[in-house]
Amino acid sequence: MRVEVRLGGQADVASVASLARKAFVDAYSAVVSLGELDEYVDEAFSPRRIAAELGEPGSAFLLAETDRIQVGYARLAISTAPELVSAARPLELVRIYVASDHIGTGIGSALMLSCLSHAARAGHDALWLKVWVINERAIAFYRRWGFDELGTVEVDAPGEPKLDLIMCRAIP
Repeated sequence: MRVEVRLGGQADVASVASLARKAFVDAYSAVVSLGELDEYVDEAFSPRRIAAELGEPGSAFLLAETDRIQVGYARLAISTAPELVSAARPLELVRIYVASDHIGTGIGSALMLSCLSHAARAGHDALWLKVWVINERAIAFYRRWGFDELGTVEVDAPGEPKLDLIMCRAIP
């Protein structure tokens, strides 16, 4: 399967919002009630919200496509890193989502390579992220890519507050 990763723009808002919503629901519907999940994805992945994020300075969406069909995306953003991240110029990996029927096909790896390349070209010295502590598949993926666990932080989420693991890796 040939995967192409490109920089997203405003014309991609609807497809990104749709993929994000589906990927999030597929990943968390077993552990979050449907009502809470719907409320969260309606806000977090609305076309209005995705359009705003696409327009933020320092924000980049990398879209993975096979046969011109979007099957994954990553969002990078210049943001304030937690104190646990000691890098001078860190870049946040806000999200990396792959359509559930494409997990395990190399889409995530193609996106991660593009994220690391984008960060290096922009002069960042580290890539950091937050991941829900119960998302074992994602944590294992990040470990394979050289991310170290730095600690946890409590965040607002559907239902009760949850713990996110802070992970970081250097950009060579």
